[in-house]
Amino acid sequence: MKITVYYDKRKLEYTTEKCEKLSDILISLGADIPLNCGGIGKCGKCAVSAKGCLSPITPAEKELFGDQNEANLRLACLTYAEGDCEVSVQNGGEVFGTADFSAELGKNPLTGNRSCYAAVIDIGTTTVAYLLYKMPEGELVKSAVHKNSQSVFGADVVSRISYAESNAGNGVKTLQKRICDQIDNDLNDFGYPVDFRVVTGNTAMLHFYRGLSVNSLAKAPFGVNEYFGAANGEVCVPRCISAFVGADVTCGIISSGMLIDNCSMLIDIGTNGEIVLKNGSEFSCCSASAGPAFEGASISNGVASVNGAICSVFNVGSSFYYKTIGGEKPCGICGSGLIDAAASMLKADIIDKDGYLERDFYIGDSGISISPADIRAVQIAKAAIRAAIETICPDLSKVQNFYISGSFGSYLNIDNAILIGLFPREMRGKVSLCGNTAAAGASMMLLDKAQFEKGNEIARSAKTIALASNEVFYEKYIRYLSF
Repeated sequence: MKITVYYDKRKLEYTTEKCEKLSDILISLGADIPLNCGGIGKCGKCAVSAKGCLSPITPAEKELFGDQNEANLRLACLTYAEGDCEVSVQNGGEVFGTADFSAELGKNPLTGNRSCYAAVIDIGTTTVAYLLYKMPEGELVKSAVHKNSQSVFGADVVSRISYAESNAGNGVKTLQKRICDQIDNDLNDFGYPVDFRVVTGNTAMLHFYRGLSVNSLAKAPFGVNEYFGAANGEVCVPRCISAFVGADVTCGIISSGMLIDNCSMLIDIGTNGEIVLKNGSEFSCCSASAGPAFEGASISNGVASVNGAICSVFNVGSSFYYKTIGGEKPCGICGSGLIDAAASMLKADIIDKDGYLERDFYIGDSGISISPADIRAVQIAKAAIRAAIETICPDLSKVQNFYISGSFGSYLNIDNAILIGLFPREMRGKVSLCGNTAAAGASMMLLDKAQFEKGNEIARSAKTIALASNEVFYEKYIRYLSF
């Protein structure tokens, strides 16, 4: 049988003798189909238009698309090709923008004095950021940010680890090939020969990149492969701090500016909210499982920080207004917009302190709505982050500076974050929005070997605070579920 796929303005063909799931077919053809829930039919974001000889529509699809499904929408993760059919995929091959960063050349770069091109690569769960340097001058030549192609195997770290474990060893190999092929192709598009790489990211992403088992990340006793923290050949990977606090945080410590403070905090908000407290010369870290709400993955109209994402929301009385990234037509709402929306809905009494929302709420004329489940996801995420902040530092008054990293922080309204209870009042007037501190720190390490060694030393000595069995964290988490 023949499956014809229309994707990214291309016509692709796939032949098989057996019934196969549409999502598997699309992934094998290189189509970027999102399986945010890990392919279990819950998120609805792998919807495609399909017709022909297909498996019967499932109850989950009926509930999602209704009885009048004129567009022939199907969930790729639940639908099987049982004969000749056609599949149309929307929004393929999206590029997320460019990175903005500069670093100073040290006396002893990791590449030595040789002439070459070196790439800094930050493998995030949602995106992959690239910075290309001409060495030994340390001149930034090009930069880019692309969607992480592994997202077809799950929008968050937990989903990808689950995929890796459920495929008896082949899962890790599949994820490794996916990200390595993407990196090679993206670097080739730069048009320069890349001889050296500094690769950073969270612990799971680096395990996938190196094809290492993630069993130690999924169950106790949790641990990190000792490979990290060394320059092996032409690839350098900074040291991870723990199973849940990765090399991206190590790099963030180096670049954020917190090293010159007596007491400061670095907060990286994602599916796992990673928090570092520097108190004198000591570093303490923790990771709070916040869920992917602030990355858009578990939100009905959620997207990453892409062009067209609603990044800011405000209200005047009962009228709601919004801004999008790049000023483009709204395509969804990202984390900062979600926080603003929740805060504005609180101000307008559309939701109360308990977060009750009777029906979906539309943001102005954007066509983008917030559902009751979205509000609940915000409550869960912000409660975890807030509880982690106060668990790692009971006395926040002594913290001089709070550094917020990641694309999430680029558009964040601190007052609204405080209003909904994500951040404590003690942070007001002390916050620095730092952007991609992982890529910044990795660049500093590339340009100055002393920074690489300093990061590894900090990662080795940092104390990790486990929150899963921490009674203080649990008590605060329950308290901060309300707005």
